[in-house]
Amino acid sequence: MDLGARLRFRVLEQALGAKAVHAYLSRGSKNETWPISVFIRKPLYYIGKDVEKDMSEIAKSQVGVFWNERQHVSVPTLAAPNDTAGLLIAWPNIRLGVEYSDTANVPNGPNSGIRSFVSGDYPTGFYYHGDPLGNALGGEAQTTSIRLDVDSGQKVSTSTLVHVGHRPFRDNLIDWQASYPGSSPAKNRFFGLQETFKWKFSPMTTASVGASWERQNAVNYIEGRQGNTFRWYVDLSHRWTKKQ
Repeated sequence: MDLGARLRFRVLEQALGAKAVHAYLSRGSKNETWPISVFIRKPLYYIGKDVEKDMSEIAKSQVGVFWNERQHVSVPTLAAPNDTAGLLIAWPNIRLGVEYSDTANVPNGPNSGIRSFVSGDYPTGFYYHGDPLGNALGGEAQTTSIRLDVDSGQKVSTSTLVHVGHRPFRDNLIDWQASYPGSSPAKNRFFGLQETFKWKFSPMTTASVGASWERQNAVNYIEGRQGNTFRWYVDLSHRWTKKQ
């Protein structure tokens, strides 16, 4: 579930000579407490009760209560969020985007936290959610990204993504300190670069190649332990159409 808004700035479009300039802000979540008994007995009833409560708070102009609601039974709670804010500028052959994403949720206790839908438990790899380089961020993170897409004619296109941010500590502190006695978790900052290149040989055949690199300054949240990751891919695809 997502709650957000998108604004179009025609004044900026004219000033920049762009065909579209959009700013957007959203909060989304896929976290909810859904007991098995609710799912079996009255799923629609409890969904309705959650929605009715939210609508009542909005009608009373209690937006803050709705935004931070933690007592949902069936509907995802926005208090365990992924927040996104960004700006997109599009020209006929160029698209430029700047985005801030925050999927780091407030812990329930000293050793726990509500995991977001980009939890590290989810698999990553080729073609994960349409990205052939996988989930570049993984787990909970606060990230600022800049993306540039360029269409060099009708056959060739490139995409460049730069991101910088950090991952807050979400492990069990007692278990972590048992593995690293005498240490305290450090903030894991990262910087990454991703590049993809596509060449459309024909309306049915496309080749693409891409690579990504990311550097972390506190691997496993250990101060001073730096590390690099690298991933690449090559792809050739062809579509067949059935003649009618």
